[in-house]
Amino acid sequence: MKEEEINKYLFWAGIAVLLILSYFIIKPFVIALITSFILAYLVKPVYNYFSPYTGKKSSALICLLLIVLIILLPIAGIIGGIISQAQNSLNAEFIKSTLKSISSYPIIENLNIDISSLTRSAINFTISLLKTSAAAIPSIAISILVSLFAIFYILTNWDYLAEKLKQYLPFKDKNRIIKEIAHTTNALVYGTILIGLIEFIVSAIGFYLVGVKPFLLLSLIIFFFAFIPALGPAAVWIPLALYYFLMQNYFTAIGVIIIGLIISIIIDGIIRIKFLGDKSKIHPLIMLLGVLGGVPLFGLFGFIIGPLILIYTIELIDEALKQ
Repeated sequence: MKEEEINKYLFWAGIAVLLILSYFIIKPFVIALITSFILAYLVKPVYNYFSPYTGKKSSALICLLLIVLIILLPIAGIIGGIISQAQNSLNAEFIKSTLKSISSYPIIENLNIDISSLTRSAINFTISLLKTSAAAIPSIAISILVSLFAIFYILTNWDYLAEKLKQYLPFKDKNRIIKEIAHTTNALVYGTILIGLIEFIVSAIGFYLVGVKPFLLLSLIIFFFAFIPALGPAAVWIPLALYYFLMQNYFTAIGVIIIGLIISIIIDGIIRIKFLGDKSKIHPLIMLLGVLGGVPLFGLFGFIIGPLILIYTIELIDEALKQ
């Protein structure tokens, strides 16, 4: 018995060691794998359409091609434009002239802010940010490659993975819970991303026309903040309008206000409610915490992953308490 017990403990100790080693092996790619599930979910309708005609593998390859052409290449182009605009807008001379102009106002002068120190800090932060972004390019490329492989295998084994996940749910009415989770996921992934894309396009075109220089960068921030209903876009365009008023560029300031009201009232208010209906009733605080906590933790797709994790956690805990 002692020998059997020792063997049992050794076995589980070996399993524990393997799990720890496995964790450290996949740790650099956890975000890439989670991103793969999000992208696979996005293209799943396309996969379902083509798979009866082309087979699972060919359908998955078509989806990968669509992801590259429709998602990755446009994102790469937008990021390239944003980096270019950031380099042009956040250079040393621009920062110095901007802070000097703002510091000339009596209200700012009364605060006794050390503008020269603030300028140095802003310039050092910008340089550090650009260096960090450049250093991350190789790891981003590897993560994209891992994500594409993972998307292929997730799509081709979707039914198996879904069935396994269903088996692990410790609830009686598993189908209802899965249906509710899928309903929420569709609203967040498809509905909110569509609203965000509309806001991105409207703000990018509008900001460009009224003379906002980093229009792509600010429009991208608005896209991310679209996940926070009502508050999100306003957190970008209100400070931007105030900045141009301080710079005495009244044409651009008024233009930003008009564009901001269109985004916040018409798109984020009326269109969101009309398009999403009851599905949009996800608490804004959950969305806010999910976005703010998800992006630093999960990177680019953290604005989706963060809210989803919080929503899933709340729904599963709520269901468990009902049992």
